[in-house]
This record gives sequence, C-alpha cells and structure tokens, in this order.
Amino acid sequence: MLALIQELYIVDPRIFFGLKTDLMRTYLGFIDLLLQSEKSTEILPIIEKALPLTDKEKNRIKQLVTRAANDENTSSEHQK
Repeated sequence: MLALIQELYIVDPRIFFGLKTDLMRTYLGFIDLLLQSEKSTEILPIIEKALPLTDKEKNRIKQLVTRAANDENTSSEHQK
C-alpha cells in the first residue's frame, strides 16, 4: 500500500494537502481495504476520475495495485 500512496503523491501531491489527519487515515484505510479485496482492480478507474494520469502513471499504478492484490492473496493462502 505504501508504494501506491507514494505514487499518488508523486502524481499530484496536492491531493494530500489540507486534509485533516482523521480524514487522511480514513482514506488510507479505505485504500487498504480495497487492496485486500477482490475489488482492488477498481482502484485505478477511481483514481483516474480524480487525477489526470499519463499512460506511464496509469501503468505504474496498475502494476502496484496488481502486486498488492497478489501479495494479499499469497498472504491469505499462507494463513489457511
């Protein structure tokens, strides 16, 4: 999740400015929950609606989301 947040900050740091700490924690919590769910692939379309992304940025975010989802699936399988 940290890599995804870092990438979003690189794309447009303004999305994090002016947010109260509690609201920031809420957003980060929702991103984390999405990454842990089968809906993780729907993160990119949501981000694309909020931020103008280059093709390179889209591909990087897609890779990060895919990697996070795969890591979560691997983690879940080990817990079983």
